Amino acid sequence: MKRRGDEFLNVAAHELRTPILPILANAELLRDKIKTGSRELDTIFRNAVRLQQLSENILSATKIDSNSLTIQKEEFDLNTLIGQIIEDEQHAIEKRNLRIVFVPQTSNLPVLADESRIGQVIVNLLDNAIKFTQEGQILVTSEMMKEEIVVRVHDDGPGIDPQIFPVLFSKFASRSPSGTGLGLFICKKIIEAHGGTIHARNSSAPGKSGAIFTFTLPALR
Repeated sequence: MKRRGDEFLNVAAHELRTPILPILANAELLRDKIKTGSRELDTIFRNAVRLQQLSENILSATKIDSNSLTIQKEEFDLNTLIGQIIEDEQHAIEKRNLRIVFVPQTSNLPVLADESRIGQVIVNLLDNAIKFTQEGQILVTSEMMKEEIVVRVHDDGPGIDPQIFPVLFSKFASRSPSGTGLGLFICKKIIEAHGGTIHARNSSAPGKSGAIFTFTLPALR
């Protein structure tokens, strides 16, 4: 029964991807042509991106369950990847009183990892932060600490309910009723497949609320 369910999710995710890609491509072309911007067009683009991310998460979850998640490592600059993703995410929230700030501690941060999978982790963490931050900023930092790379995503939201912490990275566990509960689960599995760690905590700074998600990756040797 479980196998049938996984097969259905896999097929459904693939079917979702087929119409999403041309919608995204054409919406992007229209946004480039309409310089003044369109609220309706932005809504189409933003929700198409959400569907694309959902299909990717479903595919990843089924691969994790079947032990078929592949990791193809190559050397790339993690700071460049983070910057590109933030630029895309910032564009999607530009009409909200919210901004994403990236503060890398070094100009370059080479890493040996699966760029696509690590990108998926960063997107999921940023989307999670955006979901729980109505206004203010999301701070992303990256640095080299001894023999590992550390990336943090700190939001200005209400923080994490202490009761959620034990299951936060479990499959289908969600901080929001509207969430799928797949994003953080996938983040954990991808990071662990790279030999890294991931955890979350609430901010302890005076007068500062929000959640802080931290993941590590082995440094390039």
